Amino acid sequence: MQKKIPVMTLNIDLEDSNRIGFIGIDDYKAGTCLAGLTSNLTRSGENVSILSGSKTIHSQSQRINGFLDTMKQYPEILLSNVIYTEDKLEISNKLLKEMLSKKYYKTIVMVDSWLANAGEVVAQTGYNDINILGFDLMPQNKEVLKQEKVTYIIDQSAYMQSYECVHKVCEHLIYGTELPKGKNYLPIHIYNKYNLD
Repeated sequence: MQKKIPVMTLNIDLEDSNRIGFIGIDDYKAGTCLAGLTSNLTRSGENVSILSGSKTIHSQSQRINGFLDTMKQYPEILLSNVIYTEDKLEISNKLLKEMLSKKYYKTIVMVDSWLANAGEVVAQTGYNDINILGFDLMPQNKEVLKQEKVTYIIDQSAYMQSYECVHKVCEHLIYGTELPKGKNYLPIHIYNKYNLD
């Protein structure tokens, strides 16, 4: 017999499950934000490289879809194919080094987990005018943003996702309030060195 246990998801939505609701960011929209920043930083004829961890990680694939769909508005900006790093640091670093040894990229878009490392790799090449954009306001990413090795970070409000989800479940269990249904999106925050603190 199936137990009727209420389930909320956060960070990655499981739409095909029996979950009641989801709390997190709209990853497709986060990809469109990434494209907007890229279009502001990159001129006609300049190259953009795109690195993602895996085709199978839902949040990353949605961000890539949002990014590529929006970049269709800017055909004058030259996009690489999406390069997949298997979400491994050594592969990400190796691919970045190989890429930059062959071609200059004005903007590097990181959708995998290695934004800070990308900043360090690019700094080692001697280029100081490459824009690097990516996700997650983790301590190591904040540090490279402060050092101007990374241009922008899009934050997915990881703390607020967890807080809101636990808060709503506790209210449901204690007060009997209804759990939020469907998709409940949190704001997408964009950080540069000036608004980091």
